[in-house]
Amino acid sequence: MFPFPDSDFTCVTLTVPLNHFDPNDSRTLDVVFAILPATGERKGIFVTATGGPGTAGLTSADGYTAAFDPAIPEHFDIVFFDQRGVGQSGGLQCVQAATTFYLASWDTSTVEGENALLETARIFSNDCVTEMGNPEILPYLGTEQAVEDLEFFRQVMGDEKIWLYGESYGTQYSQMYAAAHPDHLAALILDGTVDLTLSGIEYYKQQATAFNDVLKLTLTSCNEDEFCAESMGGGDAITAYDTLAAQLKQAPTLFDFPLPSGELTRRTFTFSDLETVAAGSLYAETQRMLFLRALASYSQNKNLVPLARLLYSSLALDPETLQAIPDPTYSDAVFYSVECQDYSYFSGTPEERAEAYLRAGDEVD
Repeated sequence: MFPFPDSDFTCVTLTVPLNHFDPNDSRTLDVVFAILPATGERKGIFVTATGGPGTAGLTSADGYTAAFDPAIPEHFDIVFFDQRGVGQSGGLQCVQAATTFYLASWDTSTVEGENALLETARIFSNDCVTEMGNPEILPYLGTEQAVEDLEFFRQVMGDEKIWLYGESYGTQYSQMYAAAHPDHLAALILDGTVDLTLSGIEYYKQQATAFNDVLKLTLTSCNEDEFCAESMGGGDAITAYDTLAAQLKQAPTLFDFPLPSGELTRRTFTFSDLETVAAGSLYAETQRMLFLRALASYSQNKNLVPLARLLYSSLALDPETLQAIPDPTYSDAVFYSVECQDYSYFSGTPEERAEAYLRAGDEVD
């Protein structure tokens, strides 16, 4: 046990089996849990499984706990954890590979665009594994293995049952724990539930449609607000977005980006950049507001700088150098490793599976 820096939590490192389902496999890895003991009469353990996959739960521990009803930390030991491979539990990262991946062209409206994206994905999958290292761990990063780490923790703690709260991907994790160990749950709380009856493709189709719906609602709400509509050059926000998208589909746009030195540097903004900014801005009201302001800046003055700043923030890039800023609280490497273990995406060779994936996306453009 050791204190978690700048936190009331205490961290516990457990050495767990790499493969919980093969007793003959002696390989292990370390998983870190953070515990805040109950301040009053203890009723049990309250575990939070955060979103992701790939998010370090330990970094959310204090902020989340501060928002809990005071009765929860009074009567329960509060527990957060870094899932295997993430943060303190392995620190697997492929920051450079992911940055190159997200900045590439993702326009699949032409055969040439599809071929370029397939090559981009092939390069990313190879480069990410090379950068993160430890490739032998890949088959063991799925949620099925990860929930057994929590069960190992429960056994070490000696509690017969736990209270388990999951949000977003954490609901996927929590449901899989519940299916594997129903007798050891006192309660299951799900927030933003992932529907595990859906295949990976069905899930992503719904997600793509939902993103598009929220974008349309965001632009429509601007049209319904007098000040916002006026900020779009007196035009229509949907038209402003579609006009810029059509222009960028024809060719990337060059613009001057201001550096801290006061000098200007020539940058490029692409159709993929616009879609990345739009999607990354839809999660919260403040982000949607900033996106509308940035879109208005272009609509009025042909100024792409605000949209570029949102892009760099979304991708965790240094706006001066465009170098990736490592984020110890999140791992793209683990995100893809977990999702590819949890879901089956077609069969055949990698090329056949990639082609099937593209064709499945045609339905939702």
